[in-house]
Amino acid sequence: MREPTKSEPQQPFSTTRLTFCFRSRHLGTRAGMRTDEQNSGQVPEEAVMEWAQRAACAHEDPELFFPLSSTGPALRQELAAKRVCLRCPVIRQCFDWAMSSGQVHGVWGGTSERERAELRRRTAFVAAHE
Repeated sequence: MREPTKSEPQQPFSTTRLTFCFRSRHLGTRAGMRTDEQNSGQVPEEAVMEWAQRAACAHEDPELFFPLSSTGPALRQELAAKRVCLRCPVIRQCFDWAMSSGQVHGVWGGTSERERAELRRRTAFVAAHE
């Protein structure tokens, strides 16, 4: 993704946040492409990011979604982030992306780090006992 010029506005927050996460975890060797685990093909980054542009968090402070702990003021921060998620039209896509990409930090798709970790443990337990 190219850098915006001085005359162009910056991208909304969630696209920026997700772009960082996609770049650090999912982009393939060609710029702007990532491997699609379902069909082993290449998917343009723009297609992957399309849902993020409609996210309710697009114009929120990024720090809101990354509390530093899980008690006291950080718990209130987590709850505030989840309130943003509750009004989000793409909450399901965000949750699915967070689970499939293994996001271990922050609030994604209305879930906290602890909640996603518990869902992963339960899923692994059920899979191991089938």
